[in-house]
Amino acid sequence: QFNKLDIESLQSSNSTATSLTPPACNSSLISSPNFYNRFDVPSLPPGGQDLINNGIENPNNGRLVEITQRNVPMTIYSSNGAEIKGLSISPLPNDQSNTPGGQDTSGGATPSSSGGSTSTSATAAATTTAKEGLAGRTEVK
Repeated sequence: QFNKLDIESLQSSNSTATSLTPPACNSSLISSPNFYNRFDVPSLPPGGQDLINNGIENPNNGRLVEITQRNVPMTIYSSNGAEIKGLSISPLPNDQSNTPGGQDTSGGATPSSSGGSTSTSATAAATTTAKEGLAGRTEVK
């Protein structure tokens, strides 16, 4: 599905949309009975104003790290249960984004020649999140 995205269309501006003026915020704009339409802001919890004014003392800041192990060492399964083989991380140069490029990362199963199990090969074009699921299987998101 990712490869079907039209990046040029997504990045282009729409003159009709950019010339629209949004309505003033008002609870009368919310017509669904299932959606809360009051704009009462709750009071701050104890210490909340101090956090707003001063932030967090000694925050744990994230940082970029060098990737040394690019091949994913664990067994990964797609959402349909097919094993994904050959999964690796392909870092991009500093000024590039992970955009559709034709890579097959769907995990679609292809029958093996032995007739029993199924397997899939895929290469991720950027950071891949792995999540352990049922029966210890790991799913790529």
